[in-house]
Amino acid sequence: MDENGTKIENITRPYQEGEDLTLTCDVYDGQPEPVVTWWRGSELLQQALSRTAGGHPRATVFRLRLTRADFQTRLTCRATNSNITQPVSTTIVVNMHLKPVSVEIKGPRGPLSAELPAQVICQVNGSRPEALIRWFLGPYQLNDTETHVISPNTTLGMLNFVPGDRDHGARLRCLASNSAASLTQASVSPLEDSWILDVH
Repeated sequence: MDENGTKIENITRPYQEGEDLTLTCDVYDGQPEPVVTWWRGSELLQQALSRTAGGHPRATVFRLRLTRADFQTRLTCRATNSNITQPVSTTIVVNMHLKPVSVEIKGPRGPLSAELPAQVICQVNGSRPEALIRWFLGPYQLNDTETHVISPNTTLGMLNFVPGDRDHGARLRCLASNSAASLTQASVSPLEDSWILDVH
């Protein structure tokens, strides 16, 4: 079960990086009282008879501050009560939303011609699900944009705009955040790359 008492079927709900993970494993019956262990792959995390709830041994593993390295980690709860019986176990997979790890405005950053259409591409890597990409020219958000997912961890943002003489020296920014995490973690700062425009 997760921290809300919800039974987990094979895979957890999506957790955010830095979020606490608490899992509880209930073991029923068994004489003598079974030893309950938690494993991450072949690594032993915890072993205990642990506290008892309603006569059933219960083992709990706390995973604080999940990192992206925990994505798709397999956690196994295993119970055994002797050296001659086969242990019983259940395994779940940790699902996570991952923040972007890099953002880059691609291509040459040469001079732009005033009043002529221009296209700029921004590549974001590491986000899961796809990145939310926003563009700003100075303080103003630009909306003539497209987003394309080109691989499970890579998102491209395309901006079409017409620069003017007044935009010379202005800062064009590409901001990237996780599209799912942005809905639940307003305080998470996006990654960004920027370009000082040279407009003639």
